[in-house]
Amino acid sequence: MNDLRNKTAFDFTDDPEILKAIDLDIDDKENFINFALPVAKAFSILDYAEYIGDKQLISAVAKEFEKEFSEFFNE
Repeated sequence: MNDLRNKTAFDFTDDPEILKAIDLDIDDKENFINFALPVAKAFSILDYAEYIGDKQLISAVAKEFEKEFSEFFNE
């Protein structure tokens, strides 16, 4: 998986059912992309990957954002 730091779940799907299931709204796409914290964007990808059961993407996101996730859970 390339360039995960510049992606969100919106880069992987535009399916409104999937987005709703992972608590994203297509109508808020631009706001999310422009204003969400990097860790929120990472969680959006992780939530998407878990929803579709993509173990490779889950692993890639966990590795790429290991520091951010660790800091988030240690706050």
